[in-house]
Formats: sequence, C-alpha cells, structure tokens
Amino acid sequence: MSEELLALFRKTGALLDGHFVLRSGLHSRQYFQCALLLQDTEIATKVCGWLADKLRKFDCDTVISPALGGIIVGQEIGRSLSKRHIFLEKEDGKLALRRGFQISPKERFIVVEDVVTRGGRVQETRSGENPSTKTRQQIR
Repeated sequence: MSEELLALFRKTGALLDGHFVLRSGLHSRQYFQCALLLQDTEIATKVCGWLADKLRKFDCDTVISPALGGIIVGQEIGRSLSKRHIFLEKEDGKLALRRGFQISPKERFIVVEDVVTRGGRVQETRSGENPSTKTRQQIR
C-alpha cells in the first residue's frame, strides 16, 4: 500500500489500532474503517480514482458492489470509468439484485468493495446464477 494512501487513512482517523475480529473470523491488530475515509468526498474521489486506474485494463460494462459499504466505492469507480454502477442488497440472508437492477446475459462487470479480508462478500456477489432472469434474482 502506498505511503500516500496510508497517510490519508491516518489523516481521516480511518486506520484503527487494537484487537479486531473480522467478519471472516480472522483477528487483526489494525482495521481500516473506510467510512471515515470516504466521508470526505475529495479524498473518496482521489482514492477511488487510484483504484479505477488499476481497473481500467479490465473491459467491463458495469461496476457492481455489495451494499452497504461498497456503494460509495462502486459509485466513485463507476464514475471514474464512465460505467454504470449497481449494487446488491441482502434479501433472506443472501445478496440479491433489487430496486429494478438487471444484468444482461453478456454483460461484463467488475465487483468492488470497500474492505476485503478474505473476499467472501465479493465471491458472494460474483458467483451464482445469471441474475438477468428475474429483477430480484438472488446471487448464490
């Protein structure tokens, strides 16, 4: 991770020290509370722009993010790449397309998230059946 990025996490108070039990069950001495970083719109634009620059090599039609934490990152990356952004929400304990969002059968997309430890939410977002068959199709 670049020193400039770490400096932004420190400046915004988003790099926390302590003992954390992550959603994955892993333990960590530090935690990135990205919401604290992303509340500053100029910093969010800058950081997500850096990530978008790394993603430009992937040809995609849409940026998808899991709600809730990934929405800001997804929106900013979608804006930087001039691509549509949609998000998934929990429904019956699983991520699902809601709000009328649909994905066409040949649509190419990238999945982004605000914090990734083992990638469980990203895997849950990208796997499963073709969600274009129903507006509220669950992704398994």
